[in-house]
Amino acid sequence: AIMGGGTIDLRQADCEGDSMVIDVFAIWGGIEIRVPLHWQVNIHGTPILGGMENNTTRDALVQTSDASRLPKQLIIKSSVIMGGLEVKN
Repeated sequence: AIMGGGTIDLRQADCEGDSMVIDVFAIWGGIEIRVPLHWQVNIHGTPILGGMENNTTRDALVQTSDASRLPKQLIIKSSVIMGGLEVKN
């Protein structure tokens, strides 16, 4: 996102493996990423005059034998300059 914003909605998404990686770049703009309750999110990056927030909550009650609902890990590699990145459920 450059001088603008965007939303990535992954709430209905799934991945074949245990984890996936998303690269995010925002300059003078913002990106919002929405993830399912049972995903674990790790943000790696450096904000320059901006911010990165992980506002997710893990659903501790998700205990099921359904393999599609097992915890997944989302790794976000980010560069944020004068903008923002927010991840939430």
